[in-house]
Amino acid sequence: MKHLLLCLILIVHISNVIWANTSQEDSLLKVLQYQKDTVRINTLNELTWYYLNHDFDKAEFMGLTALKEANEIGFFLGALTVHRRLSDIYRQSNNYKKSQSHLFQALRIADSISNPVETLKVYAGLGNLYTDLDNFADALKYYKKAEEIALTTQQYSVYASICNNLGLVLENSNQFENAKRYYLKGLKYTDSIHFEADYYNLIQHLGSAYFYLGDIDS
Repeated sequence: MKHLLLCLILIVHISNVIWANTSQEDSLLKVLQYQKDTVRINTLNELTWYYLNHDFDKAEFMGLTALKEANEIGFFLGALTVHRRLSDIYRQSNNYKKSQSHLFQALRIADSISNPVETLKVYAGLGNLYTDLDNFADALKYYKKAEEIALTTQQYSVYASICNNLGLVLENSNQFENAKRYYLKGLKYTDSIHFEADYYNLIQHLGSAYFYLGDIDS
């Protein structure tokens, strides 16, 4: 009986999630018909993000449409966001060359409009990309650039995530002591209440670093 009840609860939950997602898609597509300029491009960006994890073709189409329209009206921030979205799309499909190209285009725009928070996001994206490619030297370079901006702009939740990624890159390079140092740095800016995911990732990976250092008790 308990198993049946759990199954029913799971089915209801999944149905609610599907309904909510479909409702979100329908709403965005409906308002898109009546929108113009920057508002329309922002909605196209939302649709690109919506389709990102389950429909590559639609995500790419929405992203390229948003990019074309953003360039036509000189909406630089919108174009920058689209480039980051398209980079995520191509990275997920293992098209790393296109992913890299869009990130560097986003970086040029971020520099031209002097937007450090957007520059931070691009550097973090480049770190992720080069980590996927096992190019740990470049991953480290861009994560460190992101780390510096995250601190100066007080983006502490992002900083904790970057410290976690830096630790993982250093572990993959067998630099376990340095990895431990970054996990501990990240923990200073997070806690289990406000940044739960970051906190537990850092704790888990810190344990791994201690293990490789032979410090089982810690």
